[in-house]
Amino acid sequence: MRKLILLLLIGNLFFYCNAQTSNDYYKRAKYKLQLKDYPGGIASLDTAIINNPKESEYYLLRGLSKTKIKDDAGAMKNYDSAIANCRIETLSDIYQQRGSLKDALKNYNGAIADYTMAILINPKDDNSYYLRASSKFQLENDSGAIADCNLAIEINPKDDYYYFLRAISKQELEDHRGAIGDFNKAILINPKDGRFYHDRGDSKFELKDYKGAIVDFNKAILIKPKDKFSFFRRGLSKIQVGKKESGCLDLSKAGELGYKLAYEMIEKYCN
Repeated sequence: MRKLILLLLIGNLFFYCNAQTSNDYYKRAKYKLQLKDYPGGIASLDTAIINNPKESEYYLLRGLSKTKIKDDAGAMKNYDSAIANCRIETLSDIYQQRGSLKDALKNYNGAIADYTMAILINPKDDNSYYLRASSKFQLENDSGAIADCNLAIEINPKDDYYYFLRAISKQELEDHRGAIGDFNKAILINPKDGRFYHDRGDSKFELKDYKGAIVDFNKAILIKPKDKFSFFRRGLSKIQVGKKESGCLDLSKAGELGYKLAYEMIEKYCN
């Protein structure tokens, strides 16, 4: 009887320590990943998973870690395992992460399928709509991208990139006035992103508001002084309003910064 009780105690103690050890390795992995020690974090997660192969969070974190070291195939396998072992309350996040990996691998249709699953599970997650919109934009489904941005903005109207993505989608559909409205909203939220001014300047240029375009390209260049695209477009805008000398200097600067098309425009307008 004493031996039986001792064996039961040892077994219970082993089970308890094993469970604790699994969680300890998970915590250790998180600490290592904060220090950007990705191989060390993955090694700790390997041990955690050996001890507890049914915990989806371990696979998810190992998948995220493997993306950091560019092991995309390994990351995908871990996301698959995370989904297979997942509790419903975290499943949406895992689909979103796997979708992001597929997006990075330019598997945009696969990414859209994962973002759609994330949305079905959690229809109030604005980021999933935004990510799906981004994949649709890559597939030149601009109307679909705008529709998803609309849904993201309904949930969270304070994210500048939701307006920015909707704006550039409208640009692709040549709705430049609508695009300018969205750039205005993005700039109100975040006035320090030069891309917003540059792209709004592009839409103004297309509407032949060259003076307004110059103002926007000026702001873009102030934020990013080596923005060759803004120098190029500002140069063309200046030429359109009769400031040929200054415009040609901008085109020359764009060329110096590596934009070869600028030299073709110098040949056309400045010689």
